[in-house]
Amino acid sequence: MRKINIAGSAWKAEDWRGLIVSSPRPSVELGRLKAGGGLAPHPELLALSGCRQDPLWHPEGDAWVHTLLCLDAFAGERLGDAEEDLIVGLAVLCHDFGKPLVTAVRDGRIVSRGHEAAGEAPARAFLSRIEMAAADIEAVIPLVLCHMRPEQLYDAGSGDAAVSRLARAVHGRLDRLVRVARADKGGRGQAGKKYFPAGGWLIERYRLIGTR
Repeated sequence: MRKINIAGSAWKAEDWRGLIVSSPRPSVELGRLKAGGGLAPHPELLALSGCRQDPLWHPEGDAWVHTLLCLDAFAGERLGDAEEDLIVGLAVLCHDFGKPLVTAVRDGRIVSRGHEAAGEAPARAFLSRIEMAAADIEAVIPLVLCHMRPEQLYDAGSGDAAVSRLARAVHGRLDRLVRVARADKGGRGQAGKKYFPAGGWLIERYRLIGTR
């Protein structure tokens, strides 16, 4: 496993790749990087710290804590394919970048409506700054935009048309999207759940559409 630079100096692209692809607990390296001032070039990550979340859905704490837990959940289920793990892991890292832009208190509840779409611009800025390849950025962004859709479609009992639209939105890579959504579900402290029925349902539903 490649040694990751955890000092306060700015990380290079290979450091971010190392974090995503090989770190046993990405939360540890990111926590040290933040403590050492190494996140200063990345306002998208810094903004997650202190971004409140509804404790009903996120008892683990703010969006920064949630993101760290999501990354650890992802790390526990890597495929061992560096390119696949890089794309999915970057999407997990960036998936809530829109929350600081839209989070508000309404009727006594903390909400972050529209954070998926709001996350596109900061995700693009961050991924460009850390020098990810253009093709990788274009693979990550749809996963950020759609990370809540698997569970939404499952809960709604959506039909083939909705599943097909979602598949087109992520360039046919529902497998990647399900991995991101499962990590998001797992990043909720003690409330995190490895059981994610929406994932299997979505993949099977899409498979059946392809056989008709």
